[in-house]
Amino acid sequence: TTPKGEMGWFSAGLVLFGFAAPSACVGVGYSVGTTGIVFAPIACVLTTLASALGALFLFHMSQSHDANNMPALGLKIRGTTGYSIGLLVQQGNFLLYLPVALLCVANALQGCLDPNNSMLDGCADYWIFTVAAICFLTTQLRDLSNVNLLSYVSLAFVVAVIILAMQI
Repeated sequence: TTPKGEMGWFSAGLVLFGFAAPSACVGVGYSVGTTGIVFAPIACVLTTLASALGALFLFHMSQSHDANNMPALGLKIRGTTGYSIGLLVQQGNFLLYLPVALLCVANALQGCLDPNNSMLDGCADYWIFTVAAICFLTTQLRDLSNVNLLSYVSLAFVVAVIILAMQI
């Protein structure tokens, strides 16, 4: 058993799947559409390999410098300038990814619940606001002690979206 306040490998994998699966579903379709059926698997493998190697590099850097986030790692390596750069990278990644994720999830929610665009006047902004509100409310609940429950909820939503998509 995993001690209280820590996460086991199964839970960590479930969290990763719960957050990465929706992005992967959209990303693979987009990759095939833009690069073709032959080059798409190569592009997916190269992107996954580059991401895994980058994550492994950051893991080793953070372990060797006893840092648990980008600003702390930058502070240990380059002082206050490194801290600022690490903070810029960390927040920049979040800010650049957030609008894409919100729009993607809002379009998926609208497509599942309202394929004819009759609800909420067919306006995508209302759906984005709805998704943002759900995300805000669920992030207020999240800490390490309840992440297992929220991972199962996330997994249930992924399965529900797949079932809804197959029926439409």
